[in-house]
Amino acid sequence: MRAMIEPASMPLAAQKVMRREVRDKSLAAYGRLTEAHMLATGAIGSALWRVNYKRSLERQETTADDRSALIASFVIGLDIIETAITEGCYLQAATILRQEMETLAALDEIDQRGSARKDGSQMSAPYHQ
Repeated sequence: MRAMIEPASMPLAAQKVMRREVRDKSLAAYGRLTEAHMLATGAIGSALWRVNYKRSLERQETTADDRSALIASFVIGLDIIETAITEGCYLQAATILRQEMETLAALDEIDQRGSARKDGSQMSAPYHQ
């Protein structure tokens, strides 16, 4: 069993070392952009909190639950995208970014229709056409 595990773990270990090196170089290159990123993320979080809290008080219906779930998904994805980009995993970051755009499209759809989305319905994301 050990004979199978050891060769399989080598590429993973090498990838972790390389990602750490890329992360260190990326963070050094970002400089003050890191501060701007933190401010922007804080502003997004604050705005989402105010808007979602106000709407959930105004409308006690399933749209508030849908919005909360989508906003939670969006916010969780921010750190994942940041980590993927900083560590040089650009293909994975692009895929997650597309998912984030679909989440924004779903939020927009709820806002425009004023009703909950149908389960299993495809998101129409005009942002990435």
